[in-house]
Amino acid sequence: MNMEDEKFTITLTVAGEKFPTKIRRSDEELYRRATKMIDNKLNFYRSHYGQSIAGKEMQMVALNLAVNLVKTEDQQDAGPVFDRLEQLDKEVQELLGK
Repeated sequence: MNMEDEKFTITLTVAGEKFPTKIRRSDEELYRRATKMIDNKLNFYRSHYGQSIAGKEMQMVALNLAVNLVKTEDQQDAGPVFDRLEQLDKEVQELLGK
């Protein structure tokens, strides 16, 4: 097995919560960048709307990221990106136990 395809566990922190996540080594940077993007968006909405309920903040982050994804789809064929986003969403839901 190629080392880049090998899975390992990293701990991602999103909104102050730690999530051990098993991923391919080649995807580590993608996950790290994604968690940073989420936290940056959360901080943006918190600074604009105050310290509200975290669920609402996450909904705004999801909306913002979805809008950006739709824009990307309009600009190019983002089918593989959308498929990957759906896969990541399923993994997040599993981690959250939903």
